[in-house]
Amino acid sequence: MTHQNALQTFGLPASRADRKQIRHLLVQEIDLARHSQDGEEMLRVLCMQLFSIGVAEDALLVWDAKCANLDAGIGLDIQFLCGAGLQATKDFLAESSDSIAAQALNYLTDCERSGDFADFSPAVWIAKYRRYYGLNNSMTPIFLMVGAPAVGKSTTGRVLAAKFPKSIHIKVDDVRDMVVSGLVYPGHWTPALIEQLSVARESATAMARIYHNAGFAVIIDDFYDPQSNLTEYQALQNEFLVHKILLYPNEGAALERNLKRSGPGEVSEYIANGVRAVYDYLRTAITELKNQGWIVLDTTIQDPEATATQIIERIS
Repeated sequence: MTHQNALQTFGLPASRADRKQIRHLLVQEIDLARHSQDGEEMLRVLCMQLFSIGVAEDALLVWDAKCANLDAGIGLDIQFLCGAGLQATKDFLAESSDSIAAQALNYLTDCERSGDFADFSPAVWIAKYRRYYGLNNSMTPIFLMVGAPAVGKSTTGRVLAAKFPKSIHIKVDDVRDMVVSGLVYPGHWTPALIEQLSVARESATAMARIYHNAGFAVIIDDFYDPQSNLTEYQALQNEFLVHKILLYPNEGAALERNLKRSGPGEVSEYIANGVRAVYDYLRTAITELKNQGWIVLDTTIQDPEATATQIIERIS
């Protein structure tokens, strides 16, 4: 198998369902590389595909590949160890009893101190290598745009969608509002609410897949859900490169926008409680979300047009 065959077979990002086969091929390539200086490109592709799946324990096999020979040591990015995110990878290596984990962690930490991980995220690295291998189609990206209620997701989503020749803006709230009888609103995390959110996100995922394959840019607009951490979209991320965008103005700005939009009253206070709940979670989670590849944008003093332009610049 050539590196072109591997890209055609497993894609980039690769699917978690192919992880076992990719690991098997990488073990074979590492063995070949130990006896030759050839095969660096195949090692790179397989390491990148494992990276894109985002399992922390794969860092050890990728490190093994990087140590296979001199060319691999120079040519394979240290970032390939960190598909699960920088901090998650460091935590895994620190806890691992494998004999090479400490060596990998020391090297990784030195590279971090040297600035090799400035502005690093798995999504940015995947996008970089999609461009490198000619897989990038800049006219049909998929975006997952989230945030607390009242941060401007819907307006920004429409402005962003308008920047592409063919696009669709999928509002998950609108999908949920299609329910005629039995709709459950956020408030208490009941099994019925969790089920309806999951069904709506599965529906949005199916729509995204269909429209993307038809040549449309896709913007999915949802609230950040601290209950599920939006794992309902993992299948879409395993299949396609999804640009994860978190709109994160300061909490006061979000509450002010809500009051201006809804006016004083019961509805406004209901939404305000949702805003507070999401920000209570995000305050402690924001660093880890960045490590997971989320593009976090402070839109406190930024209008939707400027935000959409910034998003385009960040993914380019």
